[in-house]
Amino acid sequence: MSFHTGHFLPAVTVGVIFSLLAYSADAVTCFDCSSGKEMCNSGQCEGEYCTKFKTVSNQYGGTIWARGCATSTVQSPITAGCQKTKDPNWSQDACYCKGTDYCNASPPTKETATEYIILLSAAVFAVFMSQSA
Repeated sequence: MSFHTGHFLPAVTVGVIFSLLAYSADAVTCFDCSSGKEMCNSGQCEGEYCTKFKTVSNQYGGTIWARGCATSTVQSPITAGCQKTKDPNWSQDACYCKGTDYCNASPPTKETATEYIILLSAAVFAVFMSQSA
């Protein structure tokens, strides 16, 4: 079995691109900060999910926004989305997102596949060019 460099290289390129895409789907980079203001887009952490919490104290009249990272476990499973919790003294909006870096930004970022489409298009183009040569 012989490998022609012109046919082997694009296949390796496509494999590397898909490996990177698979890795990026498992880990996200998130903002890691807390503030009395909603615009808290500093610090950085990496995890399975990004978190965004808004806690309002009815008793003291303050609001805290906190952003960070979380990992789902069997004991504490996490699903993407938001949950609201209320108590006579406080209320909290807890949001979890994944799939897009910094999805816990303020204002929230929209998930987009543009980068992946560009990478996939480049890989397909490389394969096409190697076969036509």
